[in-house]
Amino acid sequence: MITIVIIIIIVVNISRKNVCCQPTDLQVALGVFMRRNKTLISELYKYSVCCSYDEVRLFTYSAAVHVAQNYDEAGFGLLGGDTLEHCIVDNFDAEISSPNCKVCVHCLAMIVAEVPLTSNFVPEEVAPKQKILRRETMKDPIKYEVQQEKYTGPKKPSMPLEQAVKQVPRLSFLATQVITAQRALENDFAFFQNIHNESNCPEYNGYNTKLNCQAGMLPQPQTQVAFLPLADRPPAHLDTIKTAIEKGLSLVRAAGRCLSSQLTSNCTKSP
Repeated sequence: MITIVIIIIIVVNISRKNVCCQPTDLQVALGVFMRRNKTLISELYKYSVCCSYDEVRLFTYSAAVHVAQNYDEAGFGLLGGDTLEHCIVDNFDAEISSPNCKVCVHCLAMIVAEVPLTSNFVPEEVAPKQKILRRETMKDPIKYEVQQEKYTGPKKPSMPLEQAVKQVPRLSFLATQVITAQRALENDFAFFQNIHNESNCPEYNGYNTKLNCQAGMLPQPQTQVAFLPLADRPPAHLDTIKTAIEKGLSLVRAAGRCLSSQLTSNCTKSP
């Protein structure tokens, strides 16, 4: 029955493409999902199952331009309502090869994640709709600006004495940690046992979802993630680090939050 429904959906999308002379959303989604396999996309495109490889490249370029032009709206307020904001910062390194040159990218990347705090959360529609650009615009560079902050403090600031306070966690918190760790080990061991003993054992995420359903727990809503423009400066430079911190705080405050959780790796090392 499911196979018949899938075939009907594919046939309907093929018909819509032939009538409208443009790929449907499903065909574009399939192309983006297989974007690393140009040969497979080209073969499926012959039968109008998915869009062409050029249309996949045009979609990804349009998505990048859309985020660059609307990153203030896309960087926060993805869900709205009762959510927890996270700002994650890390190094971004890439080597882009082309027929005439090789470009090395070494900069700072930042994403903003929103986690719903309630299981019955309904996301709000706040992001503007993306527009597919023309092919001739793909040769134009993507323009974005990140306001650079200037760090004027010491290179190695000392920890304020009033903040260096050692405190023992509550007994209930320590007990919860022990129980949670023990339950995780038991579930992992049971998962490995089921892999060897059962022929239809689901994969790891599905196995945990099955345990939650059996325990009467509702599935949690998905975390929404927005990618901010890259800070095209040395990641370990103090100005770049301050720029990332200030940008994260401004986005979280604009979303109506008072705290920001920032995760960094070796980008915080002194130059």
